[in-house]
Amino acid sequence: MKTVLLFLLVFLAQIGSAETFKPYTPDSLKKGDWVVIESVNYYPYIAPGLKEEVPWRAENIRRITIRGTVTDINAKTLTMDYTLENVYDCRNDKENPGFSYFDSRYMQDLVVEENEAGKLIARFTYDRKSGKTKTFKKEDYLYTYTMAYIPFGVRGTGMPANSTDIGADDIKFDRFSTFLFDNFPAKWEKDGTIRLTPDARIVDASFELPPNTEFTVSNFSFEASKDSTVHKKIFIAYPTDYKVGERMTLLLTPGDSIIQDKELYEKTHNMRYMGRGSEQNNFQYSFVRFANIYESDIRNLDFDSPDQMKKDFQSRNALFQAALENDDFKNMDPYWKKVFERSEQYFEGMLVLMRYMKATDKEAWHKSGLLDWQAPHFASVNPLIDFAYSTKKPFATCYYSFLYGYSLYKKQELKSDNLCLNKEKELTPQENYLLNKQIFSGFPQYVINEATLGSIMYDSMLSEIEEDYNDFISSCPDTSLTNILTSAYNKFLPFEAGRNIRESGLMIVDNLKLKKEATGNISCYFYRHREAFPHRDSKTRLIFRNALNQMGYHPPYGSNYTPNSPIIMPIG
Repeated sequence: MKTVLLFLLVFLAQIGSAETFKPYTPDSLKKGDWVVIESVNYYPYIAPGLKEEVPWRAENIRRITIRGTVTDINAKTLTMDYTLENVYDCRNDKENPGFSYFDSRYMQDLVVEENEAGKLIARFTYDRKSGKTKTFKKEDYLYTYTMAYIPFGVRGTGMPANSTDIGADDIKFDRFSTFLFDNFPAKWEKDGTIRLTPDARIVDASFELPPNTEFTVSNFSFEASKDSTVHKKIFIAYPTDYKVGERMTLLLTPGDSIIQDKELYEKTHNMRYMGRGSEQNNFQYSFVRFANIYESDIRNLDFDSPDQMKKDFQSRNALFQAALENDDFKNMDPYWKKVFERSEQYFEGMLVLMRYMKATDKEAWHKSGLLDWQAPHFASVNPLIDFAYSTKKPFATCYYSFLYGYSLYKKQELKSDNLCLNKEKELTPQENYLLNKQIFSGFPQYVINEATLGSIMYDSMLSEIEEDYNDFISSCPDTSLTNILTSAYNKFLPFEAGRNIRESGLMIVDNLKLKKEATGNISCYFYRHREAFPHRDSKTRLIFRNALNQMGYHPPYGSNYTPNSPIIMPIG
């Protein structure tokens, strides 16, 4: 009995230690370790809707991101090199309806004069025992960039790819190098927290950072007998959608401490949260309390009558504002309030564009005023920066849906106005890719072209898009997008024309009646290699469907895939 108890205590101790955060200290540092530091400057004119100085807002702020890397370490000293990562600058204009904008990640869209990413700003050598600075070298580095004026909203002339330059600005790094990097190890506390100046913070590191956000929720499964309570302490640098299991997504802000009312869910299946950060999560799970606010409203909209849709929008907006002003949500973090407001505007803008393009009586839509670029659902959106206020939750990704709809609208407009474009002929995927580069700039361009190239992969051989694929991978600065595309590319590669499917490593191959020489791309198999599938029956389809699901298949946005589609899609 004592042996069993001892084993149990040891086991519990191991569990506790595995879940306990172990602070990383200057003594733990090794050569190659790095931290990413963000220094922010808040401009005096506060952006509408965001009255607090929060470092993740997209307007009226300049963010300078710097990477500090351990380049040398010995028993007595520690040397760190500080290099420039990124400069983001966005300021609202008091007199004009727009903002001044710059983001060094998209240098092909904006002017940067003689600057290089990764350029050395300063080198500091610290005493390991005291953490104090022993020597430092500050580069005389002047970073010069040109701000672009971006008007609010979306205009019929398109996204602000050809925005107006409004003059240069610069950053002289040696002015703040001393107070930001001086005595850096001495600013490291025992719990792993690194205390910098009030306008600077650590946003990433090569090691685990102290948790700043906590939640206790239930990852509900269909097996009610299991206690699926999840308690986590995590570090996040910016507001994010955090997936808990397969069925729950939390909206988290740094500093949140959320507890779910588990008893209420078990009795009523209603979601309710308490603690800091509860408002935005209660709002996203409580739309049923306010009829027809989100996806439930789609069934009630009259898509064919622009005048009726205008009335539906008015009713919808009244319900939405009433929901935001409800006592349960009036104290919601202003960031998340803006997220919901932007999602609503993008939803309406997307519906107007999609229905207008399909309408036969386009004049009726013009007379209704819905296709008015000054209307709230267009003039209140800023596609170039609003990705900072977008969510990735299914059925709520209105920002991305709007961008896709807008790209279709602009291409339809180009075909109707340009005599050089064949109006009867569909654009090729490659033409779509190139037009997206002309219509969009910055993040919108890359997110649309990632989806465009992903769609091409599902219908074509990789060799057909090699040039566009390489162009995207080499030019896109967002690794979240390049990683998705690279992953899909690598999964498609074994199924290129001329490769034997039997050598693909798929477990389903033995269950299919393939000819010995069966080769080709799975995405086109039923079209290009029908002889390899003499029995395209429901069983074969089921085998394929299960295989795609097991490999994490998710069709790109805008594909023609539906749950009942024939299985002609690739592994993605």
